[in-house]
Amino acid sequence: PFRDDGGKLAPFFNGTEPTEATKQALAFCSQFQNDFNATRAMVEKIGAHGLFAPRQSKVTLEGGEVLNLTDFQVIDEQALNKLGDEAFLDLRKSGALALIYCHLASSNSWSSLVHQASIRRRS
Repeated sequence: PFRDDGGKLAPFFNGTEPTEATKQALAFCSQFQNDFNATRAMVEKIGAHGLFAPRQSKVTLEGGEVLNLTDFQVIDEQALNKLGDEAFLDLRKSGALALIYCHLASSNSWSSLVHQASIRRRS
C-alpha cells in the first residue's frame, strides 16, 4: 500500500494532507493502541481477582524433541470457581468472563498444538 503503480515508494503526504495510505496506517495504529489498552485493562481486571496462576510445561514432540515452555500464566479454574458472587458479576459485567471461558476451553487444545508443532518441525 505504500508503493505507487510504478513500484516507487508512495508519498506519505500530498502537500500538507496525509495520503490515503497514511490515513490507513494511522487508523491501524490507533486501533492497535485501543485494542492494547482494552487488553491491558482486561488482564488487570482478571489479575485483580487473583485468577492468574504461573505455569511451565515440558512438551515432547512426536519426533522426540523436547520443548520447555516457561514463565506463562493461565487462568486458575479452581480460583474462578471459588469467586464470590460480587467478583463473578464484576467479571461478567466487564466482559472478562467470556474471555476467561474461551481461555479455559482453549487450554484443552494442548495435544492438538503439540501435533501441529510436530508437523511444522518435520517440514
